[in-house]
Amino acid sequence: MTTEMKWAFDQEYITSFSKEMNEPEWLTELRIQSLAKAEDLSLPRPDKTKIDKWNFTQFEKLLVKSDAFSSIDELPEEVKALVDLEAKDSSLYVQRNNKPAYLQLSKEMQEQGVIFTDFFTAAREYSDLLKKYFMTAVKSDEHRLTALHAAFMNGGAFLYVPKNVQIKNPIQAIFLHDDAEASFSTTCLSLQKTIAL
Repeated sequence: MTTEMKWAFDQEYITSFSKEMNEPEWLTELRIQSLAKAEDLSLPRPDKTKIDKWNFTQFEKLLVKSDAFSSIDELPEEVKALVDLEAKDSSLYVQRNNKPAYLQLSKEMQEQGVIFTDFFTAAREYSDLLKKYFMTAVKSDEHRLTALHAAFMNGGAFLYVPKNVQIKNPIQAIFLHDDAEASFSTTCLSLQKTIAL
């Protein structure tokens, strides 16, 4: 059974969005190719869940204006409840809707070469590293939803832990959604061999 879908965003919009986010050319191409493939791919068939009537296509925008938090004290109470507020040198990323809202990487991890940032900063500053790992565990052409995810992705976190690095304290990424607009967040992890967690 095939479900007809009309995308809210076309190739022109995706290209414009990618340029607005200052993404590298390879990421723009991945988005465009994924959007083109989505039409021909089937939806996944999860057990005991009918997804053929879910809204995967009708969204007004990919970006939602959200304010950042200047300190951990400004985080909403429901987010604070998830965070160890007593930790002195913690690593925490909070994304509000699809915008980075708070980021703290411990000094120890910075010194060990750990990269923990939002997806768009990773695309601009660590493009080659991101390209090597993004959409490799789950391929963008696996099914229609993975293709749409690659095409419409509008936020997320990137964590890279170099070889032989020990992670002693928790690393947290919290995705806060307080706006009803679509969110296609992603998390890209690259944990090199011989690390200890």
